[in-house]
Amino acid sequence: MNIAFKPKIPDHFNFSSGRLQNAPTKSVKRVAKPYSTVEVAQLVELRILGAPYSVCAKRIKRTPMSCANILQKMGKLRHIKEERAKLLDLAMQPPI
Repeated sequence: MNIAFKPKIPDHFNFSSGRLQNAPTKSVKRVAKPYSTVEVAQLVELRILGAPYSVCAKRIKRTPMSCANILQKMGKLRHIKEERAKLLDLAMQPPI
């Protein structure tokens, strides 16, 4: 008794019939719109204040994902976290 797997579908049977081997592909030319230093500064300030990415994106007319990506790429997330902590400490100080 042989316990090796033997497929029941014949080898000559092909689901795509070779149509997908030479399928045409589209390449969309995208226009790059780099962030200006003013936009990055606005984005950082909004994030320090706790604004969500969706609100930040509407303000600077970008997508929320691109806002998150640019902060990650520029290494601003640590700065935002530190500044947010300073703001919270300032808000929690007793009044004089």
